[in-house]
Amino acid sequence: MPRRAAVERERGQVTVLAIAVILCTVTAAGAAGLVTVAAVARHQAAGAADLAALAGAADLAVGLPPAVACATAARFVQANAAVLVGCTVSGSDLVVHAATNPGIGLPTVTSAARAGPTGQIRDG
Repeated sequence: MPRRAAVERERGQVTVLAIAVILCTVTAAGAAGLVTVAAVARHQAAGAADLAALAGAADLAVGLPPAVACATAARFVQANAAVLVGCTVSGSDLVVHAATNPGIGLPTVTSAARAGPTGQIRDG
């Protein structure tokens, strides 16, 4: 009879363990999802800044004023679902800062890019 009482006391312990394992798995999946969203937002901001800097630098290279180059950069940033945070000319380079907001309580992600002439290319 004592053995049967011990079995009765242990009844339901597997259910508690299964619930704990499920909760841990769901928590880990949620954390992985947040990390993924943050990484995508960072890449989106970096891509927008890179493309905008290249487009604006092309305007500078043909002699257009910095205001026109920054307006071009702003269009490219917006087309890539980001926000232009800053646009400055540093020598003959254009420096663009872009930001994206991943939402769901994560902070805004910013990225910077610089583009300009690389110097003269020599033949041979």
